[in-house]
Amino acid sequence: MINKKIAFPPLAGSAIGVIGDNFKRFSQWYRKVFYTFLYHKKGFTLMELVIVVIIIGILTSLAMPIFGKTKENVLDKEAISNLKLIQPAEKGHYLEMNTYYPSSGSESNVTNINNNLQLSLTTTNWTYTVWSTGCGLATRNVTGGRTWRLRLDETEPIAGDSCP
Repeated sequence: MINKKIAFPPLAGSAIGVIGDNFKRFSQWYRKVFYTFLYHKKGFTLMELVIVVIIIGILTSLAMPIFGKTKENVLDKEAISNLKLIQPAEKGHYLEMNTYYPSSGSESNVTNINNNLQLSLTTTNWTYTVWSTGCGLATRNVTGGRTWRLRLDETEPIAGDSCP
């Protein structure tokens, strides 16, 4: 037998040929599009920029009231949480000393409240006052701020009310 090498003719539309043709077309399109984009860009007109600024202003004006309400709700929850901490601390003080803190009148010095009731209240947003009757009061540190009250016989703080 004679060993002959058989030469196959190139196939029309073979996978390699199709990929090569498509790559050429894609690279020509790519150069055309991005050359135009990079070197012939006109930029934004003044009218387009003004419209974008107006839209951003409208969206901001819609979001600000919602943000303010959310912030006040968070601050209210801080006061409610701290009043709920004062209530069991007052009960614990009564069990140890046979009297609520303070022994008479009221106390609004947060350092004294923290030391005697073993709490860690802050005065950043609220001013706290405790009465000898076992009532706790939180008043917001702004003009016209809200007030929350929690007495020993209550389970949830009440807004806008005061202690004795």
